Amino acid sequence: MPHAARFALALALLCAAGCGGGGGGGSSAPAAPAAPAAPAAPAVEVVNVSGVDAVVTIPAHASRIDVNVSGSGNTVTVAAGNTVRTLTVSGVSCTVSVVSGATVEAINVTGAQTLVRYPAALAPAITVSGVGSSAVPVSGG
Repeated sequence: MPHAARFALALALLCAAGCGGGGGGGSSAPAAPAAPAAPAAPAVEVVNVSGVDAVVTIPAHASRIDVNVSGSGNTVTVAAGNTVRTLTVSGVSCTVSVVSGATVEAINVTGAQTLVRYPAALAPAITVSGVGSSAVPVSGG
């Protein structure tokens, strides 16, 4: 390959790699710094409990969780160490207990004859629209 062709190829490869040559023999301005990346939203894991007459304890999770309880006659305990973003209960005759040491940001109950107990020290947003259902604070968790 002739020297001029080799030089042109090398120059093209360098510029393609981001040298920013500016098209002329002068020096180019430094590249603008990249905008900082937005912080990643905290991960939220979804935990679903369904079935009939299930007895389930949700162990502590490292990330925030959304808990969805459906089905009939299920008994669910949210263990200490959990941070629950939303606890949704749409089942029938379910009992959900949030123990002391766990936190809950919001409780939504749409199921019938369902009871949700949570530590009295918490102040979650609560919506209850199920027939015969309730969300009650409990001292001592």
